[in-house]
Order: sequence, then C-alpha cells, then structure tokens
Amino acid sequence: MSNSEPLLINLPTITEWIGWFALGVAAVVALALARRIAQWLIFQWHKLRRKAEACMESNETAIRRIPVICVHPSSVQQPHIFNPNEWERESKGIIGSCSAEYSALHFVNGRIAEICRSSKQRCQRNFDALRSHWNNTPWDSDRCVYYVEDPELHCTIEAFFSGVKSLLDLIVQLIATEKIVESKLDGFHRVGSTYGGKVLNCLEHNVSANMRQLAGEISALIKEHKELWIDHAIRARDQLVHPELGTAQLMFHMDLSVHDGNLTFNNVTPPVIGGTNVAEYSGVTIEHVKQFSVSFLKKLHIKSPAP
Repeated sequence: MSNSEPLLINLPTITEWIGWFALGVAAVVALALARRIAQWLIFQWHKLRRKAEACMESNETAIRRIPVICVHPSSVQQPHIFNPNEWERESKGIIGSCSAEYSALHFVNGRIAEICRSSKQRCQRNFDALRSHWNNTPWDSDRCVYYVEDPELHCTIEAFFSGVKSLLDLIVQLIATEKIVESKLDGFHRVGSTYGGKVLNCLEHNVSANMRQLAGEISALIKEHKELWIDHAIRARDQLVHPELGTAQLMFHMDLSVHDGNLTFNNVTPPVIGGTNVAEYSGVTIEHVKQFSVSFLKKLHIKSPAP
C-alpha cells in the first residue's frame, strides 16, 4: 500500500456500542447480586450455627447444672412446717412459696427486734442535735413531743404486715388445690367488711362431695384465728399500705426532760401496734402464724409438728 492511500478504520455502530454497554451493566449487576447472595448465605449459616450452639449449651446446662441454695438461718426451720415433698401437683408450688414467705417473716421479725433493742443508740444523734440547739436557745420542752424518723424501721414494719397477708393469701389456696372446695381461690380476700370472706363463703357454699365435715372444721379454725389475731393484723396492714387521707409515720418516741437547766435523754419508745410495743407484737403474731399454719395443714392431713 502506497503512502498516498487513505487508512480506513471500521468504527462500531451506535447499536453495537449500546449492546456492549448493556452487557457490561448486566455483568456488574450479576456480580453484585451474586455477592449479596453469598453474603446472605454466609450470614444464615452463622445464624444457624449460633442457634445450634445455644441449643447445645442449653441442653448441657439443663443436664449438668444443679441448683444449690445457700439458705438464710431464718429458713432452716421452715421445711418442718412447709415441706413441698409432702404435697403433689399445684399444692407443691404453693407450699414452696409459703415456706419462702414464712422465712421472710422470721427474718423481718428478727430485724424489728434488733432495731428496737438499739433504739436509744439509733436516736442518740438526733438528741445530740436537739441538745446543741437547746444550749444555744432553750425552749419550753414540756410543750413538745419528740419523734425520730427511721426509714428502716418503717419499711421493716410494713414488710412484716405485708408478709403476714401474703402468707394468708398463699396458704388458703390449698383449700382449692386439695379439692376441699370446687371453686378457685387466689387469696384471703375480703367480702364487705369481712376479712377472708371469700374463703369462708366457699367453705360454706361450694364444698366438694364428701368434704363437708372437713370444710366446716377449716372454717371454724379460720374464724377462731380471725378473732384472735388475723383481723387485727390485716387491718393494721391496710392502714399502712393503703392509708386513707394520710397516716402517721412509724417513728421512735424520745422521752426528754429538763434537769438543772439541761436537756436530758431519758428513754426511747418504739412504735405501738394495738397498745403493744411493735417488737412484742410481731413476736406474738409470728407465733400465731405458726400455730395457724400447723393446725391448718393438719386439717388437710399433712404431717406437721405440734405448735
């Protein structure tokens, strides 16, 4: 070919350019889609593996792990009264809850006694503050009544009365689970002004066949203890937990007097429940709770020690 001849180049047509571009785009999209599918498959595989490992761990835990409970000293004597091994079906769980609640009652009762025994020491700081003010500016002390707030005391007393009610709510459920009555019971509920009225009504009107005599004995036992202590304890609990128009705090009362111009700390009185020191009241009440629980379980022919 001579130097004078023109160089001819066949350029692609516009249609060919569009076809190549579309093919390239399709390849990029296919590659991205394949990558996303691969990532999804890998994610699902890891997810299934984690689930399988979790199931294996759960099975190993269920098989190998044995619960070990380090009991509090207040719980030691409770199984002699509330022993789940002596019960079946739904009653077993109720008895376990009764045991836990009874243990908590013993603990709270002991704490109330400890707080009251150390009442003067607990109030000493408050008296020291009052005496400091007195030394600067004396006042007519005979016109004053001195109280000391103690949140732990207040909360502990509330816990005691709430615990008593909770234990009653639990133990009467055995009347239904042991088929003494045909209706369901879920607590020691009041009907009108009668505490435990729902339970008493069931024992009167919804008794199972051949259980009439036992229902009458249980009803008589509940009525006896209602008069002895239950009604008063629940009423005190209601006044604390559901106060109407406000209620007084449970506080220590400091007995102060003036001798030779000096403010003197004579004594401390814990709160009084029904005319009785709260420490004495809780101690007597928990003994009533024990006697009632033992007698109640005996009525259901469950082994239990004499009160």
